[in-house]
Formats: sequence, C-alpha cells, structure tokens
Amino acid sequence: MELRTYLSIINRRKWIIFLCAAFFILLTIFGLNSIPNKYLATTRLRILTPKSGGANYVDFNIYYASRLMNTYASLASSNTMTQDIKNKLQLTEDPNINVSVIAESELIKITSEETDPTLSAVIANTVAEMLVAQSNASALNVKSSAEKAINDRLTQLNKELDTARKVYRVLIIPYDQKKSQVDALNNQILNDQQLLISLKTIYEQNIQLTHRDEVAMTALVNQISDLEKQIISNQGKVDQLNQLVAQDSIQVASAQGDITLKEQEYTTLIAQFDQIQSLAIIQGNNQLTIEEKAVIPKKPSSPNRPLILAIGIILSAFLSVIVAFIVDNLDDSLHNIQQIEMPVNGTDFGEVYITGNPVQIWLNRFSQGDMLASNQALRRIHRQIQRLKLKTIAFYGTEPGIGNLDLITRISTEYANSGCKVLLLDANISASILDSYFPGIENKGGLSEYLNGELTVEEIITPTNIDNLVIIQTGSNKYSDGLLLSSKKMLVLLRTLKTEYDLVFVVIPPFSSESDIDALVSHLDGVIVVLHRGQSKLKNINNITKQLLEINAPLMGYITTHS
Repeated sequence: MELRTYLSIINRRKWIIFLCAAFFILLTIFGLNSIPNKYLATTRLRILTPKSGGANYVDFNIYYASRLMNTYASLASSNTMTQDIKNKLQLTEDPNINVSVIAESELIKITSEETDPTLSAVIANTVAEMLVAQSNASALNVKSSAEKAINDRLTQLNKELDTARKVYRVLIIPYDQKKSQVDALNNQILNDQQLLISLKTIYEQNIQLTHRDEVAMTALVNQISDLEKQIISNQGKVDQLNQLVAQDSIQVASAQGDITLKEQEYTTLIAQFDQIQSLAIIQGNNQLTIEEKAVIPKKPSSPNRPLILAIGIILSAFLSVIVAFIVDNLDDSLHNIQQIEMPVNGTDFGEVYITGNPVQIWLNRFSQGDMLASNQALRRIHRQIQRLKLKTIAFYGTEPGIGNLDLITRISTEYANSGCKVLLLDANISASILDSYFPGIENKGGLSEYLNGELTVEEIITPTNIDNLVIIQTGSNKYSDGLLLSSKKMLVLLRTLKTEYDLVFVVIPPFSSESDIDALVSHLDGVIVVLHRGQSKLKNINNITKQLLEINAPLMGYITTHS
C-alpha cells in the first residue's frame, strides 16, 4: 500500500477512529481512577565493614562485608520477615517490602509501598529495627561464645599445667639424684685410677731393688688389686646408673615438652582473648545501624497518572487506527477503482458528486473541486456519445436499493437544457422510482401496460416540467415479470424511440434483480456501469462485469458516484 492509500483509509474511517479513541481513552480514565494511590517510604541501613588486626594495624574485610550486606538483604525480604512484620503490626495482607543493596557503598535500602502513607513508613522502620536487633544479638552471641570458649580452655590448661608440673617434679628429683650419683662415682673412679697409677709406679720401683721389703711388696700388691677391683665395681655401677638416667631423661623430656606446649597454647589463647577485646573496641558494639529512618510520604509514588494517561492516549489512537483498518479490510464496499479484480472494459469517466443534502453542503462537502470533477466526468460521457453516435444508453446499477436516478436525471436535464430531445425510460418493472424525482405527474400507466398491450407508445409518454424532457414510467406494479423486457415488443419500442428522440436514457434493474435484461442490454447502443463509492460491493461489481462480458454488452465504461 502507498501512503496515499493509508491516508484515504484513515479519512474514510475517521469517525470509527474518533469513536474508538474516545472509548479507549474513557476506558483508560476509568481504569486509572479505579487504581488506588500508593505511597513509598524508604529506610537506609549502614553495615560496618568487618575489621581485623590489633592495636598496631587494622585490616578491612570488604569481601566479607559484601556477603553480609547480601545476607541481610535476603533476610529482610524473606517470607519469615514478611510474616513477622504482618504478625507484629497485625496486618490483614502481606506487606510490600523491597530491599536493595546500594552499589559501591555500605548502605542497604529498604522500601515499603502501601496505600496508607503512615503504614508504609511504619513497615520500613520496623523491618530496619528488626534487622538491627537481629544483627546485634548475633554479634553479641558470637563474641560471648568466643570469650567463653577461650576462658573454658584457659581454665582447663591451668589444671593441665599444674598436673604436668607435678609429674615433672616427681620425675626430675630421682633423675637428678641418679645424675649426681653418676658424677660422684665418675670422680671416685678418676681418683682411684690416679692412685692406681701411683701405686704401680712405686711397685715397679721397689721390684728393682736388691734389698726389698717383701712384706711391704705383698701389701702393695694387695692394695693395687683391691683398688682395681674397686674401680671395676664403680664402673659397673656407673654403667647401670647411666642406663637408668637415659630412661628417666626420656620421661623428663616428655614431661617438659608437654609443659612447654601447654604454656605456648596458654599464651596464644591469652593473645586471642586480648585481640577479641581489642576488635570489640575498634569495631564498636553495633555492626548494623539505621542511617536514615523512613518518614511519612506526602505525595503518592504510584500510579504515575500523567504518564499512564499519555500512554493510554497513544495506545488508544494506535488501536483506533488498527480497528479502522480492520473494519476497512472487512468492508467489501468499493472505495477506489484499483479494488476491482476484473477491470471493466471501456472508459473510466471519473466521479460525479451527487448531493442535495443541506447538511453536506453546510459541511462544504460539495466543494468547487467536486463540481469540476463532476463536469469533467459528464463531458467525457458527452464526447463518447458524440464520437460513437449513440442514442440509447442504459445506466446499470450494481446494488439493489441504491438508485442511479440522481445521475441519470442530472444528465437528462443537462441534455434537455442544451436543446436535445431526451426521453427517460424507467425499465425497472418491479418498482417505480421516477415518481419521486418528478412530483406532480400522474401515473396513468407506463412500460408494463405497453408491453402487455394495454396502452400505446403515445399514451405512456409523459411530459415533465423540463423542456425537451419526457419520461416513460414503469407503470403499475401488477406486472412484475422481468421476461417482458426481453420481448419483441420491447425491442420495437426501442427502435421507435430512437427515431423520434435524440437520446434515450434507460434505467434498468440493478444487478440483484431477477429481471431478464440480457436481450434488452444487448440491443442498446451503450451501457454505462454506475459504481457507488462506499456502497457498491466488490463481489457484485466483479459479478456484473463478468455478466456483461458474457452477453457481449456494448459497454462504454463506468462512472463512480460519490455523495
């Protein structure tokens, strides 16, 4: 479709567009008025970023803070929180709570939208207070649990250290005694070995003397022997004590290591306890705080009535145009010549604007341009009549109940005023229609009576108040047999009229009539198909065109009337 086609459809269906648009706009206004106002209240919470470290340094755990914010946001929008708020405030419906985390910040936004502005603020603040209370309780429980666990372990370690020290004291005393005995025996052995060396030296010196004291030598030998036995005995005792010391040293080392480990654990726990106390001072008591409380909103947040109304108007206009196009597409009426599937052979004479309606004249429908188009169409018909030297011409309508007399009487009148002898023949036997166009003329009989032999040609010709224009009426309606139109008498009448009048215009029945007009049409000099814009049905136009082509009618062309 071209743009001109779309615009013509819009112009043709403008009343449908207007009424549909008005209906949709009123529907939008009605629906908009039925939507209650809602008020939005907002509370902002701040979550402190968790810190670690000690007195000398502080480390901010941003990743953990992000997880905490998402956790609290999920808790605030959970079904449990919704039910708690509903029960606490004794609401009949679930509150409308929306929670969001503000990016690149420590803030959580809690919004509540209700029809009551006070209730929306109360709900938002209550959610925030419950979250803060839950956060404080959780932080206190964690701190108390950690401190209790450390204190319990410290108490247990004190008991274990006392036990380990007692065991150590029990083991260390005999261990030290054995080591002292070993040291004493080693010193005794060393002294005995030195004495033994001295005695052996004296014995070697005395044995070389010529005159020696045998008794003294024997005593010396006995002394050396006793000393060697004593050294061997003491060395055995030392070896035995060393084995016992080695065994005791393992037990002592184990007891001492146990004490060391417990002392290290005790020191670590004390440091952790001090760190918890330090972090509590650094972090503060509250991890989650209310940064900004919700206030009672004064203006509604929704619906956005101007925006909805604007969208409604736009959609109404769009839907109205769609409805207009649907109606136009379902309409089988003729609106432009291009719609005809089987083109009518002959000339397109154009459009003739027929109107006598004062309202249409007042609305300026019958403009100067319309007059010019009508005159051009009539001149084309006149040139065709002159060129082909036609005398009997029929105007063939396409729709029952839509007359062609507006056009025919106008053309007949103009030819009569130009000095031509014109006869207007109403061949629509089933219904007389000329009476309404020529009031005051008595209907003494017409074509029906002539074809039935009741009247002569001269008797059925009736003059009008227009010079040079006479008519033949249909006559009485008691004869409605369409077969009369194809009788020989009808053909004789046409030949007679052609000799006596310059032009004979014949009004033949419309397409849907049951009259047999094939013979009548085929004996005329010319046939003009009259199309009615906005009224003629495309199906009928195509059927009548096919019918005229089948009977080889002298088709001059078609003319479109538009009122």
